[in-house]
Amino acid sequence: MKVLQSVLGFLVTNLLFGAVALAQSPGVEEAPTGLDAAKWWGIAPLASVTALIFAVVFYRKMMAAPEGNEKMIEIARHVREGAYAYLYRQYGVVSGVFVVLFIVFVFLA
Repeated sequence: MKVLQSVLGFLVTNLLFGAVALAQSPGVEEAPTGLDAAKWWGIAPLASVTALIFAVVFYRKMMAAPEGNEKMIEIARHVREGAYAYLYRQYGVVSGVFVVLFIVFVFLA
């Protein structure tokens, strides 16, 4: 797993630095076209799929880990309650903003 992380980290870093170097090249006046553009546009979906794979692997690894002792379980319960309270409040505010923007856009349309 560590080897895979190292290799993917190395590849992603080199791809990002390559894209930056290409964007900053003094002789390049226009954006790449044709196959060059397709190659660079393929980086985002590849990176997204790689990130999703890592997310699934880390989630499974975390869920397989032991919960800990009584005190750790109690602290985790408090953290979970606080997180749900925050999300409830956040969703309420965002919903209110969406309703107000919807009404404004209905009158503007």
